[in-house]
Amino acid sequence: MKILAILAAAIVVVAGASAVVLLNNDDDDKGYYSSNSDCRLQVLGNADKNDYLDDNDVTKIKEMISSNTYDQMADANNDGKVDETDLGLVQKMIDLKKSNSGKADSEKESMTVKYITVNNDIRDAVYPVNKLIVVNTQRVLDICMGVGISDRVVATNDYANPICDQY
Repeated sequence: MKILAILAAAIVVVAGASAVVLLNNDDDDKGYYSSNSDCRLQVLGNADKNDYLDDNDVTKIKEMISSNTYDQMADANNDGKVDETDLGLVQKMIDLKKSNSGKADSEKESMTVKYITVNNDIRDAVYPVNKLIVVNTQRVLDICMGVGISDRVVATNDYANPICDQY
């Protein structure tokens, strides 16, 4: 039973690490670059709806400002319009990633970003994410608590939240 719990926790960590890879893509990286465009990265400011926050998002937001068009993914501060404030927030996210490169987690600067949950709610999160586990079921939360890694859980959905409040 203990081996199954450890195995399940390892699967959760691998899934979390995959999310970190998507969020921490280096523009200088000559390796794989996803051409996905179905907006898996649900961070507001991901204006081009791919897997990365990068200069392409800045370009897209500038285009939207000049054409006076709106898209929720470009509205980084979720105020109902795409404007210079959104452009500044996205540029800050990109710059923050670069300035934090090579720093220990305790030395990294952070900012609050907005993201879309699995239930299509807009929530705040601290960026960068320095922990790796996202919990979407009670079973996974129980496993994390059972193997002593509940302090690494950074996100839950509404199905696990009532249980989290008990601990």
